Amino acid sequence: MMRLLGGLALGGVLALTACTPTTTTSPSPSTAATTAPIPTASASATSATASIPETMTVTVYFSNSVLDPGASDCAQVYAVHRTVPASSDVLTVTLKELVAGPTAAEAAKGYGSWFSAKLAGVSVSTASKAINGREDVAEATRKRVLKAADEIGFTPNQLARSLLLGRTGTVGLLTSDLEGRFVIPILMGAEDAFGAGQVNVFLCDARGDHIREQHHLKALLNRRVDGIIVVGRQTDPRRSLGHELPVPVVYAYAPSEDPEDHSVTPDNEAGGRLAIDHLIACGRKRVAHITGDPAYAAAQDRARGVRAALSAAGLELQGEVMYSEWSERWGRDAAALLMAQHPDVDAIACGSDQIARGVLNTLRDLDRRVPEDVAVTGYDNWEALSTNSRPELTSIDANLQQLGREAARSLFQAMGSTANKPHGIEHLPVRLIIRGSTIPHR
Repeated sequence: MMRLLGGLALGGVLALTACTPTTTTSPSPSTAATTAPIPTASASATSATASIPETMTVTVYFSNSVLDPGASDCAQVYAVHRTVPASSDVLTVTLKELVAGPTAAEAAKGYGSWFSAKLAGVSVSTASKAINGREDVAEATRKRVLKAADEIGFTPNQLARSLLLGRTGTVGLLTSDLEGRFVIPILMGAEDAFGAGQVNVFLCDARGDHIREQHHLKALLNRRVDGIIVVGRQTDPRRSLGHELPVPVVYAYAPSEDPEDHSVTPDNEAGGRLAIDHLIACGRKRVAHITGDPAYAAAQDRARGVRAALSAAGLELQGEVMYSEWSERWGRDAAALLMAQHPDVDAIACGSDQIARGVLNTLRDLDRRVPEDVAVTGYDNWEALSTNSRPELTSIDANLQQLGREAARSLFQAMGSTANKPHGIEHLPVRLIIRGSTIPHR
């Protein structure tokens, strides 16, 4: 049972201090000299309110974190300051309850929940459910309880809470290419979402090695993470981790081969259509496509989108799709070959920003103006390239940070419910970033 000591200062401040049985608290010398008689557990509401002014500021101090009422000393102290009418019935009741302290049953739910309940005007059981994220609490009630908890600076004891809920408040991010420029923004987006949800993240890099990946997976499970996001280096389907794992798994960027798994990946086919739709809207009719390695799913998906958009507009691709490596060098060589075979081409949709940079170089060497003579689009919106090109490069942005946030959201959903878990591949929208390579600056 907590022992409550307090004093009513002349300035209208009632201080109630909560300590464990082994701790005693007394007013400071300066406060003691100017305080009215200290209310005790036997004090009536009338005696507690008789000498107070028209309004008063109540300051409540208390100690011990939730689910830890048996601590040997005041490990944590919380405070709330509130100005209320002195004649308030609510204040009278609150003073009675605060002076009396919690019952044994209420204390078992944690002092933090008890104080939050009193300040929010709900039962201790309801406050405990709201603080611990239970679903059977009305949203308005949850907000009121959390606001009260925030006012007193209350933070639940995460270790005790995790034991109660069967969770640790941690997740694993397992990647195969930590240095990759596609992986980093995905990880940043996921970490942003987890940070907003007060979840800690363990990051592991398998470096494309299956044995290393299994080692990291075992380590994450030994740490009792609540879920795992697996981030691939490219959008080609990858092997599933299986369904025997004790925690949910979401696959990001590289989808799982298993349709029962849940994967989020950018819609590359929609990206190819988006680039062509933009070029057609700019008045271009003779469009070619230069892209990367045909073994990559991304190259095939983007080319399929290019053909679909041209067909929908009643146009034909100039020549065949030109596949090779994802490099500026290939962009330069392919553009030279293309312009020799199809000199009337008025637009080139490229499968990456690197390829597009090479195309721009060759067009400049051939005295073909961009975008007046030939419009050029890239893909990936790699700003180090796209914003430093001459002219700046119109590109398709895969929204990778948003993809990371969506992966985290999906994992939260899977962690919170065993029913109706999402499965299959979710293709997330991409966006067009328009710059000077398709529309001239004025």
